[in-house]
Amino acid sequence: MDAAKYFIILILALETAYISVVFAEELQVYQEPEVNATEGDRTRLGCAFNTSSGRVGIGSFKWYRGRSDGKRSEVSNETHPAGVVISDQFRTNKDASLYLLHPHTYDSGVYYCEVELLSAGRRTGNGTVLAVYQRSKENQDSRSSAHGFDPALLPWIIRLSCLFIFFAVVSLCLFQAKQVERLHEMQTELAKVRV
Repeated sequence: MDAAKYFIILILALETAYISVVFAEELQVYQEPEVNATEGDRTRLGCAFNTSSGRVGIGSFKWYRGRSDGKRSEVSNETHPAGVVISDQFRTNKDASLYLLHPHTYDSGVYYCEVELLSAGRRTGNGTVLAVYQRSKENQDSRSSAHGFDPALLPWIIRLSCLFIFFAVVSLCLFQAKQVERLHEMQTELAKVRV
């Protein structure tokens, strides 16, 4: 063998050793097993990760929701129109949490956190079962009151609105009649002047 072949073999061996050392670093992903939420309340699905070296390096994370066919679909603002926010503390606190801004009962299901690090590969958590419950009548009333609107006032608001519209229409009709009467008087006076 000539020197070029030895050099190529040596480079390949070193590269293989480097890759096996780099990816020997173990990655663990931890998820909350269960989260209960109330419809409409911002909800956190916690996900944390750790590596055997303790370093994060370059990486990213995604969230998936389990489907009835056994597959998973990525969670994003397209799949959750009410909106989702991902943690901005991935590197600093090893936090890969997901926040559902306004969850609904149909958002209930199993959610999976997937973390990928250049130095440690990709790992998915065991899943978080999210149960979103309807808001109770008392909570709905107190929430509405907190935003300055009491639903019990709605029938009165409708009645007052109808009454206002009725008086506006009557006033407009009376004004029109008065205008027509004035126009008729002016025409009569004009006719007298011409004669």
